[in-house]
Parts: sequence; C-alpha cells; structure tokens
Amino acid sequence: MSGLLIASPLESFDAKVADAFGGARSGSSRYWRDGLLDGNSASLVAELTRTDPAVVAIGPGLDDDDALELVEAFDAHRPDVVVIIVAEPSLQLLERALRSGARDVVAPDAPDAELREA
Repeated sequence: MSGLLIASPLESFDAKVADAFGGARSGSSRYWRDGLLDGNSASLVAELTRTDPAVVAIGPGLDDDDALELVEAFDAHRPDVVVIIVAEPSLQLLERALRSGARDVVAPDAPDAELREA
C-alpha cells in the first residue's frame, strides 16, 4: 500500500495537504475526473484504489450525501483502506460518517496538526 489519495474536485486542497506535511508530497496524490461519481460503486472504488492507497481523503468540494455514498462503497469493496471525509464537521455528519465506515471527519481549514492526525 502507498500513502494518501485525495478524492476531491478541488485542486486547491492539494496545497493545504502539502503544507500540513511540510511540503513533502511523496505518497500523496489527488484524483478526480468529470463524471467520477456516475459509475457503479465497485468500479468507482477500483478506479480510486488502482495505486493501492492506505488512506483516502474524500473531499472537500463534495455534497455530504455523495461523500457518504463513496465511504459506503469503500466499506463494501475495500474495507482495508482508511477513509476520512474532508468537510465542515457537524455532529450529524460525524455520526453518519462513522456509521458509513469513515474513520473521521476533518474540516478543510483544520490546523496542519489536526489534518496530519486525521
């Protein structure tokens, strides 16, 4: 398994991740394409895990329901991959995320230490 995959339509989050890890981008990458969420869950997870990431960060820039569906797909097809959601946290979202199989919910503007920990 390799490092971190960011599944987000927002390219700007890449810089935040790089800063959080002291500029070291090795082991992390972002993947997104138009229509990504339109496929079936098995093929979607296979596409996102072709580099065999250990951790997948879903978001920011996704609707909460879309992010949660993606978490459920990972839980069903690749439960060995740690999944976190990057979105504005709320108690309701955290509860739904944990029930769906996510490890955590972290804010997109979280301090670097919190982002690394998640």
